[in-house]
Amino acid sequence: EPGFLRGGKASAGLISKACELAKNADVVLMWLGLDEGGEAEGIDRENMKLPDNQIALLKAVAQVNPNIVVILSCGCSVEMGWDEMAKAVVHGYLGGQAGALAMARLLTGEANFSGKLSETVPLCYEDTPSAPYYPGMEATSEYREGLYVGYRYFDSAGKAVKYPFGHGLSYTNF
Repeated sequence: EPGFLRGGKASAGLISKACELAKNADVVLMWLGLDEGGEAEGIDRENMKLPDNQIALLKAVAQVNPNIVVILSCGCSVEMGWDEMAKAVVHGYLGGQAGALAMARLLTGEANFSGKLSETVPLCYEDTPSAPYYPGMEATSEYREGLYVGYRYFDSAGKAVKYPFGHGLSYTNF
C-alpha cells in the first residue's frame, strides 16, 4: 500500500489501508523519503524533515505493528526523531534504476550491508553550521563553514549527533 501521497498531502484512507495490511505482516518494509518537490538541484531546502504525511503513516502503522524497517529514499540526511518507531533504518540514498533490486538483495541477506553512512545525521537542522544561512534569499549560496563541514564541524564543536559519519551495521563480523 502506498500509505501517503507524493507532495505531502494527507490521506486518512491510504493510512487506513496501509494499517490493515500491516496488522498481519511479520515485518513492515516502509519506504520514506523526499520527492522532487523536497529535494532538487537549484533550490534550498527549508528544513531537514520528512514530510508530515509520512511521519503520520509511520506513527499509525507502529500502533498496529511495531516490526517496521524504514528504508529512506533521499539523497541527503534527514532529521530522524522518528527512528525509535522502527526496528531498523536503512538509508538507501538515491538508488537509481537498479536500487529496488539492490535493496531487496540487502534486506533478504543475499548481499551484506557493507556500506556505512557517508554523512553525519544531526539531531536537528539547527545544529548544523549552515542553518543561519539557509534557505538563502540571495541568487547564490555561500559556503561559510570553511573546513568545518559535516563530521569536522560536529567533532570540533563537540555537538551530539543522531548518527555519526561512518555509522552502520552489517550481517557479519570482520
